[in-house]
Amino acid sequence: MSPARAMVMLLLLILAGISTGIASAQETPIDWKSAERQINRLSPSTFTALPAGIRKELEHRGCTIPQVWDDANPHNVEQGYFTSSKTKDWIVLCSVKRISSILVFHDGAAKPFAQLDTCRDAAYLQETLPGKAGFSHRIRAISAEDIRGYCKLWKHQCPPLTHDGIEDVFLDKASSIYYLADGEWLTLAGAD
Repeated sequence: MSPARAMVMLLLLILAGISTGIASAQETPIDWKSAERQINRLSPSTFTALPAGIRKELEHRGCTIPQVWDDANPHNVEQGYFTSSKTKDWIVLCSVKRISSILVFHDGAAKPFAQLDTCRDAAYLQETLPGKAGFSHRIRAISAEDIRGYCKLWKHQCPPLTHDGIEDVFLDKASSIYYLADGEWLTLAGAD
């Protein structure tokens, strides 16, 4: 076989492989509604470290806590210094009828101090494997030092930082940070 003919054969094989890959990707469309229904949502009773009053309030509201698709450890409930450097608070990603909000409970109080970032759970679905989608919304405490790092990275002016913020993460995409300053929740840039 001549070198030119061998090159043509090689190109045809490569193109056939590419078209097969495209066809197989097209054969497995994602059922987004099914993916939304399959989000793993845990009962507040799963989180035994939460004060009993907060668990009772979450149950009264009908909250479940949605879980990221690839993490088997219960999450989206966390303690930190979100309102000041003196009091420990709790944050919970509360999903009711497939709509989630970040609830902030100040100093263990049973009623939420604040409700942030309300949106449909489906907005945080993304393709994880061909034909599959997974929930990718995570909340966590972020230290003042780490917030300063983001402000420096993005060349933004930071407010005076004295306590933790809440990092609201769309995994593998971006995050934003909620920070309470002078009684007002600010939204700062996080990861991109």
